[in-house]
Amino acid sequence: MCIYYFLKSKIPMTSFEEHFGSVPDPRTGNATPQLLSEIIGLAIIAILCRAKVWEDMEDFGKAGEPFLRKVLRLENGMPSHDTLESVFFNLPGELPSKPGLT
Repeated sequence: MCIYYFLKSKIPMTSFEEHFGSVPDPRTGNATPQLLSEIIGLAIIAILCRAKVWEDMEDFGKAGEPFLRKVLRLENGMPSHDTLESVFFNLPGELPSKPGLT
């Protein structure tokens, strides 16, 4: 399983928060149960494991949840494909970059 190789790399849980914590969250109010950094992290891992569409990402997340919880907190559960799609379509066109990351 692709997730096994990803977890072998021993990426710390805080890594996604460190790298994506400055991305502005397009959601407001009660529409923010999952951390934006975790949604981005799930999408990256799923795409690296060959997810092609939002439903693939959700399926991947559900199937690999025990493993994903080693690198993502997922305190409010796995985001649905609708949440994934909505978040990514509403992210700003230009994201802030850190020095050295272009």
